[in-house]
Amino acid sequence: MATGLQTAGLAAMATEMATQVTHIGYMIAAGTEPVGNGYARTVVTWNAAVAGLITNNGDLDSAVASGAWGVLTLWGGFDALAAGNEIIRGDLTNALTVNANGFVHVADTLLTIQAA
Repeated sequence: MATGLQTAGLAAMATEMATQVTHIGYMIAAGTEPVGNGYARTVVTWNAAVAGLITNNGDLDSAVASGAWGVLTLWGGFDALAAGNEIIRGDLTNALTVNANGFVHVADTLLTIQAA
C-alpha cells in the first residue's frame, strides 16, 4: 500500500506527464508514424491525475485517412503536432489496419498512463 508521500509523488509524476504530452500519434510495428494520406497527430487533454493515473479527457478522433496508413500497433505521446519529442510510447491493445476513409477513435478515458 502506498504511503501519502508515495501517492503524492505518483500524482505529481502523472501530472507532469500530462503537461508534456499534448498530442497522440500512432505507429506501425517499426515504430514509425504513417506519412501522408491525411495522417496527423491528435490533440489530447487529460483528466486530473488520481493515484498516479491519468486518462484522456474526451474522445480522440484522428483525421479521416485519404489512403492507407498501414497496420498500426503502437501509440506515442508527443509534445508537438509535428516533429517535437516523443515522451512516451505503448502498444495498442489490438493492431488496427487503417485504409482510405478509415480513422482511429479512442473513447473518453480509454487511454491510460500510470506513473510507477
